[in-house]
Amino acid sequence: MTSTGLFRKWFNCSQDVLKEHLDIEVRQRYLYMITKDMKIIIVSKDNNIWQFPGGHPEKGESHEDTLVREVYEETGLNIKEKVDKIRKIGYYFIEEGSKDKYIQERYFILLDESSEILSLSPKEKEGDFSAINYVKMVELGELNISVPWITEVEDWNHIVSYLSKLKS
Repeated sequence: MTSTGLFRKWFNCSQDVLKEHLDIEVRQRYLYMITKDMKIIIVSKDNNIWQFPGGHPEKGESHEDTLVREVYEETGLNIKEKVDKIRKIGYYFIEEGSKDKYIQERYFILLDESSEILSLSPKEKEGDFSAINYVKMVELGELNISVPWITEVEDWNHIVSYLSKLKS
């Protein structure tokens, strides 16, 4: 537990959440999207703090449906025909204070397209303070410039390891 009362633990789990977490709400789902030429898509509300496409699942929504909807809203890309390529990396079990517990799932997709043929444009409602207003692609080696915390998270290390295996 940190001084802010936040506890966060990574579970490298490519399928469902572990049995002890089945009754805990999945509050967020995020998708690491990497193009054929090894660029990663990131999004921002303010062109300052960057993150990965994703968000809150709607009631009864599958992980595929959440990711398809969120990716379209935040990037303008339709990945509906690519859901079979989405892989779950794992999830974070998060506890804020003594009562608020939830799960943040992480997914990964290696796109067939190169960055130059993808057209990115957020589709969320303008004026919504929580809307994603910016989207861009960055080189994997430069991701830490836009997302400084990336090297500190276990899910990213899992992706780096996976990509290394692909190259060899």
